[in-house]
Amino acid sequence: MMHAESQPGSLTGLSDDRLGTVAVSLVVSDLQWTPDIAPAVMDRITRDAVAYPEQFDRRPRPVAPPRTAAPEPRTAKRTIGRIAVISVILVVVAVLIVVAATANASHAASLGLHGLHLI
Repeated sequence: MMHAESQPGSLTGLSDDRLGTVAVSLVVSDLQWTPDIAPAVMDRITRDAVAYPEQFDRRPRPVAPPRTAAPEPRTAKRTIGRIAVISVILVVVAVLIVVAATANASHAASLGLHGLHLI
């Protein structure tokens, strides 16, 4: 097994913890630091507070009772429309039941015919 020689300035003899510390230090020292953004943020908050004072008002407000919409009066047209929709749904359900029953019957009949051919 070959051992790397430890030379001054070499990273081969460093422990994992020390190597990690060196790597993080190099990354942090190479960052481009931006100026403090707090003044810009405070300026934006101030402008928003002037433009939209109701959103920044922290005083307690009385709770308004929820509004309930007045129910629409029942009309013959609305009742006929509901009956038509329910009728269409019932017809579709009936057709699906008939199709399923027919498919079951034809499937059972085809199984019976295949059984006769095997005898």
